[in-house]
Amino acid sequence: MAVALARNAVVIGIDQNGGRIVFQKIVSLAFESDRYSPADSLSFTALDAVSDRLIVRAELALDGKKVFEGIVDVQRQTIGQNGSCHSFVCRRDTCRMLDNEVKPYWYFNLTSDQLIKTHALPYGASGASLPKSAVLPQILAKKGASHWEFITLFCRLAYHKSPYIDRNGTITCEPFQETEHCFSNRRAEGIPFTEAVLTDDRYLLLTKVWVKTGKEEYGAAYQYVLSNPPAAKLGILRERYYNPENEWKGESSLAARQYYEDKQAGSFEIELTVPGFYDIHAGDTARFDDPRGSYNHLYVTRVRISSDASGNMTKVTLWDQYGLINQ
Repeated sequence: MAVALARNAVVIGIDQNGGRIVFQKIVSLAFESDRYSPADSLSFTALDAVSDRLIVRAELALDGKKVFEGIVDVQRQTIGQNGSCHSFVCRRDTCRMLDNEVKPYWYFNLTSDQLIKTHALPYGASGASLPKSAVLPQILAKKGASHWEFITLFCRLAYHKSPYIDRNGTITCEPFQETEHCFSNRRAEGIPFTEAVLTDDRYLLLTKVWVKTGKEEYGAAYQYVLSNPPAAKLGILRERYYNPENEWKGESSLAARQYYEDKQAGSFEIELTVPGFYDIHAGDTARFDDPRGSYNHLYVTRVRISSDASGNMTKVTLWDQYGLINQ
C-alpha cells in the first residue's frame, strides 16, 4: 500500500531513452546526505507501472527545488499475488569520485585547476569553489586511493581544510554554508522537533598527540607534540602516538591538527527528529534553541529524510563548529 508522501516532495525517474516518470505511488523512501561523503543516496519503492523500462537516473525535489539528482545503482522488481513493485537504490553523480581510483603516481607541481579538471569534473562534480589557486610541489597518489581521497589530501595540504560537496554539487573548503536553520519549539521562525538527543562524548577527546618526526638510536623520534588543554581541564588523559604517512612528510603540525579533527570533530552532537520534509543539507549552519539550553555555533553533518507507514520524518545531526580545528 502506498504511503502519503509529503506534499512538498516529488520523485522522478528517467529511463534509458530520456523518458520521465513522476512516481505517484511511493511505498517507502529514504534520502541521506553526509558532509563527510560525496555520495548522497536516495532509496525508494513504488507501485507505479514501470514495465520493462530501465530507470537510469532519479531526482528528488522539495518545494520545487531539486535536492537530489543521481544515477540508479540498483533497480529491483518484486512480483507477488497482489501485484508488483519496483525498488531503486540511487546515488548522487559525485559518487563517481569514490567509485574510481586515481592512478598511483607522484605528482609534481600539481595545481588546483589541474586537480579539479582531472579528478573532479569527469566524475560528477559541477565545479569547485576553493580558497585560492594553489600549487603543490609534490603529492603522492597512493595505490588504491579514490579520486575523492586524492582531492581531500590535496585540500588538506594546500588549504589546511577538508573539502565537501555543497548543495549545488560544488567542491568547497568553506567550513560552513551561509544557509542557516534554527531548531526550536518556542520560536516562530524555528523548525519544530519531536525529539532532541544531546551527546557530549568525552571518550572521543584527546589530550595530547605525539607526532613521529624521524628516527633515533632505539626507535622512532616523536619530537612534535600537540596538546589539547580544554580536554585536560575536564580530567581527561588520553594520549596518542601518530606516525603520518609519506604524503604528510615535513608537515608534522598540519598532520597532527588533522588527526585531532578526524578523531574528535563529533564529540558534541545533537540528533533531532523533525516531522515532515525539510530542505536541509549537510554543511548548512544551525542553531538549537530550547529552554534547557541553547547552542548557536553548530553545523549540519548528516540529514536523513524518510517516508513509510509511520509517516514523513527528517532526522538531522548537528555538530559543534569548534570541533573543526582547521575551520
